[in-house]
Amino acid sequence: MDSEKYPIEELVELYGLRWQCEVDYHHIKTTLKMEDFDVKTPEMFRKELAVGLLTYNLICALIVKGAIVAYPHNS
Repeated sequence: MDSEKYPIEELVELYGLRWQCEVDYHHIKTTLKMEDFDVKTPEMFRKELAVGLLTYNLICALIVKGAIVAYPHNS
């Protein structure tokens, strides 16, 4: 791999971002039970997926807000 075109620092950063995606995906599958969809149409799949992802993002936002309220000196 060309180390000038792909600096190791950037690869490490990208890997960190990918790892967070894997963690989020795991939470979505297990916590929200979104691994299997019982839908009949692609449209319903898209709707169920959108609602699930919205729910996940709202939960994450509440967790962050709670942390800021609980530990204001760290924000």
